[in-house]
Amino acid sequence: MYLNFTGNIVEDVGFLSNGVFYYTLAHGALIAYSISYSYLILTLVLLFFGSKLKPLQSEGKNLLLPLIGVFIMLIGIFMNLFPELGKYPIDIFSSTINALLLFYTIYKYKLINYSRVGLYIIYSMIFIIIASVVYYLIISFIQSVTTDFIPGNSASLSLLLGIVTAFIMYPLRNMLAYFVDSVIIPRRHPYQTTIKNLSHKLTTIVNLQNLGDEVVKSLTLGLKTQWVIFIAKQIENKDNFILVANSKCQTPLKEGEKVNFTFSHEIEQKLLKQSRENSSSIISVPEGEEKIVISSALPPADLLIPLIFRKQIGGYIVIGYENTKSIVSPIELDALEILASQSSLSLENALSFEQLKTQGKELTLSKNKLEAIFNGIASPVCLISIEYIIQEANSAAVTFFGNNKKDLIGSKCYRAFFQRDRPCAFCKALDCLHTGILQEADAHIKEKIYSFQFHNVRVPENEQNVFIEIITDITEQKRLQEEMFRTEKMAGIGTLATGIAHELNNPLAAITGTAEIMLSEVEKENPHHEYLNDILAYSKLLQM
Repeated sequence: MYLNFTGNIVEDVGFLSNGVFYYTLAHGALIAYSISYSYLILTLVLLFFGSKLKPLQSEGKNLLLPLIGVFIMLIGIFMNLFPELGKYPIDIFSSTINALLLFYTIYKYKLINYSRVGLYIIYSMIFIIIASVVYYLIISFIQSVTTDFIPGNSASLSLLLGIVTAFIMYPLRNMLAYFVDSVIIPRRHPYQTTIKNLSHKLTTIVNLQNLGDEVVKSLTLGLKTQWVIFIAKQIENKDNFILVANSKCQTPLKEGEKVNFTFSHEIEQKLLKQSRENSSSIISVPEGEEKIVISSALPPADLLIPLIFRKQIGGYIVIGYENTKSIVSPIELDALEILASQSSLSLENALSFEQLKTQGKELTLSKNKLEAIFNGIASPVCLISIEYIIQEANSAAVTFFGNNKKDLIGSKCYRAFFQRDRPCAFCKALDCLHTGILQEADAHIKEKIYSFQFHNVRVPENEQNVFIEIITDITEQKRLQEEMFRTEKMAGIGTLATGIAHELNNPLAAITGTAEIMLSEVEKENPHHEYLNDILAYSKLLQM
């Protein structure tokens, strides 16, 4: 800094008569650049050895991009020692690349927790830069094609258009999209609004009866069905299904009574396939065919929606339309597919909640009830704040990590769980809090594979954000999947070998038959008699 202010780095600088920029280095330039190079080389060495010390850990990847950025900056500074090259802004370009790499590293690996306002400002600046560059390229192209187009200062105009796009056009586009989603689509496709609103409601319903009532009520009004029923597994006997909710269905069954299914063989095969694939798909009636027979106590249905989770059928949504109703459109089926997935998850939560209620009917909405539900979950579950501080942990978490509950509460989750000094690289807690949706990640830790689920928790306004983290050991599951994959490969090899043997036996049988016929017609003294015997013997040997 001293050499720079005293003019001992650059002796002369300016523009030549032809407008070309030039500069002349002073005697202190070598010292100044040597100091800069010493700092940058030291940084480069520290980053290099930092990445080498942790080659198997994800933290080592955090240093790769800054390492590249420092190396690029070294090249840019080195170009200033040669005025013929230094007159171009190579050092500024290299510094920009270094800054972009540092910013990307901080963003990707979550080294800094940005607020929403901070993220909005950063994204707006990036958007303005990109938009300005695009506008500048467009203006330059128009100028090259049309000589009459004279916009003035292209750079200033492009920057102004970028700012207008970021702060006026983009919000206006969002307003129009909101208007389309809120006004136009509900009028043109009211069932989509019904499915959307119902999906939002299902995320907060944990009571089985409330879940069934909400589903049949919304589908009856939104899809204009003749009748809808909701069927779920019985808590006491999981082999039985009961009628949970009924909307306008003419049946002698009452809510809470057992439903005896009389599915056809084709429907049973479809349900079995969906259970194996762990996917809930709509079973509908093609136009002109008979309706689906559900039970002798229920009328035939037009749509059957199985609710599947953990490769088991937990319930059904059965829908019947009037005879005058045309075939269900593909758009309606797609919307119902989304509803089926959401309803399956909600039904799983509701059945778990109902099962916990049967084990403790005297529990209330007090702290004791919440603790009983929380500790009744088999997987380790923790309530964690945005600052990674554990606020609550269930019994499974305490047992899983082998700590005292008092030691877990109030400590950083990454330090208490895995003895780390910073958040885990695979952690998606911030993504969960920012998006408000479920985030999942798998990680290899100490020769085991764990599945991590991050659920956002709604909190009152101005309260600290918190999330729920659920940890599951899926090592055995992954091992079984690998074994199943190997078994399938061996079965495929066996099938291939059988096919090859079959393809060989067909021509060998023809050769054997022909040889036997020829052998019966050739005398023993004939010299071909021995050859035919050899052909027949070898053919039979290959067929064994």
